[in-house]
Amino acid sequence: MSPLYREELLGKASKLVLEYTSSLSDDRAIATEVIEAMIAHITHLRELNLIPVKDFETVLKELKKLKEDPSPLFSIDAEDVHEALEIYLEGITGRSAFFIPLGRSRNDHVHTALLLKALRTLSSILSKIIEVRSEVLGKAKELLKSPMPSFTHLQPAQVTTVAHYLVYVDEVLRTHYEFIKLVRGFALGMCPLGAGASSGTLVPLNRARLAELAGFRGFIENSIYASGSRDVLSLCMHPVVNLLVALSRIAEDLIIFNTPSLSFVKVPSEHLATSSMMPHKRNPISLEVLRA
Repeated sequence: MSPLYREELLGKASKLVLEYTSSLSDDRAIATEVIEAMIAHITHLRELNLIPVKDFETVLKELKKLKEDPSPLFSIDAEDVHEALEIYLEGITGRSAFFIPLGRSRNDHVHTALLLKALRTLSSILSKIIEVRSEVLGKAKELLKSPMPSFTHLQPAQVTTVAHYLVYVDEVLRTHYEFIKLVRGFALGMCPLGAGASSGTLVPLNRARLAELAGFRGFIENSIYASGSRDVLSLCMHPVVNLLVALSRIAEDLIIFNTPSLSFVKVPSEHLATSSMMPHKRNPISLEVLRA
């Protein structure tokens, strides 16, 4: 039970218990998304005329400030960032914050914030893939006729070109780009907002409109599924894991190509480490971390 509500019913929570059960320090990663979900919620309450204009504007003003700098939330003793946000807004805006709980549960808001974070992360990964592909294809054009062996069983197998290998890397990235894009598009249609704790709310929320306000294209229809499941988050992680497996394989290739016996690749010094006992070594640590 949240300390915010527990205090009225059971008395103050033990500081030790609060520290043990609180996720507040971990919630820094989703603070922006929590605030975005809240902005969507109060905006819809205003559209439904369930919060007076003055109170809406007062709360919205503070939410926009917090979106720029959420640090004040993390100096509050709270179970999580959702509760900290409510405590903070009540302390700053007074009675204007009393409208916030209308039709709202932390259950659907937590899920929404996590999905918003996942969608933002997937978008960032897609942008990075585009950048890397551009670099790879540019290098392939430069090395169009540069010969190198291809390998099977770590043995030289056939003659090919560096460009051929780099275009392989590009096609791997293109495949994973399309998969991540597909999953992201699916997740955009799965907004949990308005589902309540598990069985909806008597507040006449328009869940399609809530989804739109939060930046989604659609919503999870069943309220139990929307509030209680994290399937969509798991689906968002799958293509990223697959991409990392593919990048691990490419990193292994480059590590081998960088060995003194082959020297197909020269790793830049900023991506190398040496040894106090063996200073002649040039260990490709960035690639090794990626491989891992």
